[in-house]
Amino acid sequence: MKKVIFTQEWMAMHPYEKPNEVDQYYTELSNEIYHALDDACFTHQFKDVEDAKQLALCIAGYFEDVLSGTCIWKTFTAECKKRYGSYIPFYENEKEFVKNSLNEDDAPYDPDEINISDIKFLCWHHYQQSAYIQEAVPFLFSTIELAAKLVYNLLDKEYETAPENERLREFLCELPTAEDKFLEYRDVLAWFHYNCFFNINNLKRLQFDLEKLARSPQGFNEIIAYSIQIEHTMNDRHNLLALTSAEWLAKISEHHPAHKLWTDIDYKGTRAFRMMKEDEKFFYLKDLYEEEDDPEKASKENQEKTSKENQEKAEEGSLIRVLKESTNIGDASSFLSGENVLVCNLFRFGGDWWQTGALLDPTYEDNKAQIEAERNIQKHKKSIHDYNLLKQNGYGDKFVFIEDVKTMKEFLKNIGFELPSNISFPQKYEKGIIVYGSPYTGINISFGTAHCIASPENPYYNAERAAEDCFNIISGNGLPFPYEIVCKLIEKGMLPDANIFTSRYVKEEGLKITQANIQFLADYYLMGRKDKDLSPEELW
Repeated sequence: MKKVIFTQEWMAMHPYEKPNEVDQYYTELSNEIYHALDDACFTHQFKDVEDAKQLALCIAGYFEDVLSGTCIWKTFTAECKKRYGSYIPFYENEKEFVKNSLNEDDAPYDPDEINISDIKFLCWHHYQQSAYIQEAVPFLFSTIELAAKLVYNLLDKEYETAPENERLREFLCELPTAEDKFLEYRDVLAWFHYNCFFNINNLKRLQFDLEKLARSPQGFNEIIAYSIQIEHTMNDRHNLLALTSAEWLAKISEHHPAHKLWTDIDYKGTRAFRMMKEDEKFFYLKDLYEEEDDPEKASKENQEKTSKENQEKAEEGSLIRVLKESTNIGDASSFLSGENVLVCNLFRFGGDWWQTGALLDPTYEDNKAQIEAERNIQKHKKSIHDYNLLKQNGYGDKFVFIEDVKTMKEFLKNIGFELPSNISFPQKYEKGIIVYGSPYTGINISFGTAHCIASPENPYYNAERAAEDCFNIISGNGLPFPYEIVCKLIEKGMLPDANIFTSRYVKEEGLKITQANIQFLADYYLMGRKDKDLSPEELW
């Protein structure tokens, strides 16, 4: 057997440096997996052999995780079960939709064991995440079935004799549990985000953004690059359930001693803070994005409602307590005077906030307008205002289908919405424009999609054309509906034709399985999550 994967490539997925006999075993297993994938011609699906190698390494990492009881994959499948009703999308209940000679003997899913469904999913996920794939990949095709079968048979044969990775299990069980170990936690988080088998594609995303920075007019800047890296590490969402790595680690830690500490986390991405005071150990910051719209008015109202003492306590409670040792601030006088603001990222760990990433100190007066503009965006002020125009006119929860631009302009004028002066519309378009909105997205206008929306109020719906185009709304491919609106369309049953399969041979079965997994697919492609991204009910 020709060796294509080497020990250093396996070690790159682990939080320690020196390989032992266990690592040598899994390196050899990775090669066997690669050759099984190659025998099924699945490696040929990838244009870059490195992507095929990464898949083999990932499957070996999955096997190691299940055997060693590190519970990374088990956490993922448990979360899938909680959200969508099945441990693994598409494949756990595949036989209910499509039965063939390769899946007829598949055993029922066992979350504590290896499963062929898991391997199918990993094959699909990695192929979908390949750098050259620009569209949604169907998840039922013969090469995946055969590849997964060959790999599963290999792993099943090895299951009883394969070694556990005690070093990896001990590493996760000995995660930093002291409240002052944030830097150690950050190191673990960076390993999990960029190197763990579960997140093997994240490094590509970081490299892509850094290359984009290098090509930008300002060129490569180390401070900006560091901020990008920190933002990726701390706050980047995954296609897998749109959780950040910090959120995944919090869930995984439920199986390990660090659970309580690692779940008490929060993150504030790059934003402006005003320093209100300091003591020996902490700086006390005020989030300028959370400031009242009219501080004087708010203060007056508060004074009328509360005593001075209670007001001071309330103001004290709203301050963010940041450990001085996590910053590089020597002299804080310019911040305390209000001359400068802090622009940085903050992460809460162990009950305190830590500054992480780059820290900038622009003057407040020179950046006041920008801070206010960013605050208004953060608070969705304009979008809520615009949406309320729809709501006040009886269209708050409705999709409005309009024939042409002229009629659309009249409609918007009638509800009191003023189009931006620089807006332009397509010169050529098919009849059927959709106007819709939500508190967090404001008023949205969509061209070329009306034929996909199955609504009794939509005269432009065309089931035959929808069967070809509708899934693009789920995948976001050329049809950028906001995630919240996609969820609304799914909830209202307006996307019954959404089908990732366009081949006539599996169209009918493909439609059934696509529809059964449609929310997962929307979450996956749009990297959205209903618990975070939907407008609060009271704003509708």
